[in-house]
Amino acid sequence: MTDINRIVLTGNLGQEPEFKYFESSGACLTTFSLGVKRYNSKDKKDVTDWYTVKTFSNLGEYLKKGIKVAVDGVLQTDTWEKDGEKKKAIYIMADSIQILTPKE
Repeated sequence: MTDINRIVLTGNLGQEPEFKYFESSGACLTTFSLGVKRYNSKDKKDVTDWYTVKTFSNLGEYLKKGIKVAVDGVLQTDTWEKDGEKKKAIYIMADSIQILTPKE
């Protein structure tokens, strides 16, 4: 039996997305930061958590800093070694993205 790895978030893009094109396949990997607000009961105020989102979705060209989106995907972890030090990055690989900000 496979474990469940699913995450759904809504939030705002914190910066313009970055695009990486793969010549061999013609695919485009879009990466962006997603700010998600939550209430911190200890400090009695809203705080923003930041997540890195990656996707091969064709919506990348419509994503812009500040817009609100819903992201549905899975958590993934990359590990590598650089200068003898082990590195680790956790991000969301989005299967689908829905733009929630109304068109201008």
